[in-house]
Amino acid sequence: RAKDVLQRDGSVWIRFIVKDTGVGIPANRINSLFQSFTQANDSTARVYGGTGLGLALCKTFVKKMGGHIDVESILGKGTTFTFLIPFGTPPQTKLSEDPLVKLVPAQLDVMIVTAHDKTAETFISNAKNLKIKNILTAKTAKQATEILVKREADVQTLPTLIFIDTMLSGKEAFMLAYKIRQQEQYNKIHLVAISCDGRIEVSDDYQQAGFATSIMKPIIRQELAETISRVLTQKPVDHRVIAPMVLQKISCAGVRVL
Repeated sequence: RAKDVLQRDGSVWIRFIVKDTGVGIPANRINSLFQSFTQANDSTARVYGGTGLGLALCKTFVKKMGGHIDVESILGKGTTFTFLIPFGTPPQTKLSEDPLVKLVPAQLDVMIVTAHDKTAETFISNAKNLKIKNILTAKTAKQATEILVKREADVQTLPTLIFIDTMLSGKEAFMLAYKIRQQEQYNKIHLVAISCDGRIEVSDDYQQAGFATSIMKPIIRQELAETISRVLTQKPVDHRVIAPMVLQKISCAGVRVL
């Protein structure tokens, strides 16, 4: 709400309001509520559990952020916690173009074949962030084949790359890749295997299917951009251990967890 965004001392303050319809807090316990190991009622821990540290931590966090917290309560009706946090006004900077976008051609048709909605969703989101506009999707090898046949019959552009999830039922992914590789009209299509197994590239099924390379789950934007660039430029890879590369890029290095 507009009234919960305030301008003070060159900063933007935002008011957060958290309400409940619980048992409420007695007036004589309000002042001690934010103290460590304190709860509104001695029976609270027995009935609801807890240690009485939650609100003490909340007050500490809010104070560390330069804000303050208040509470209002009506016994038997509920409680309202309100805290204000200051946010500095960021300088107006010109957004620079994502350097990863330069790795991907401006006009590119890609297809993803996966039965897993989350994999498709993540792929599409990352592809769009790389400015890829033409994205085809299929849930099965049969659907993928039908799309290729129809686009060929309608004299439409065929996808430059097809990403195939190796978790398709049976060996459907490998059979689809092998079938595409055997047809001359599809010889310009590059095939990329999507896998959660870092050893996929040394498997017999992978080798026989004719994949150009593989990409690991979860698909991240940098890995996707680098994979597309490497395949299209046919840049050789002297050595590639996929799992550690992905782990490094999605690691929590430098993140502190409480």
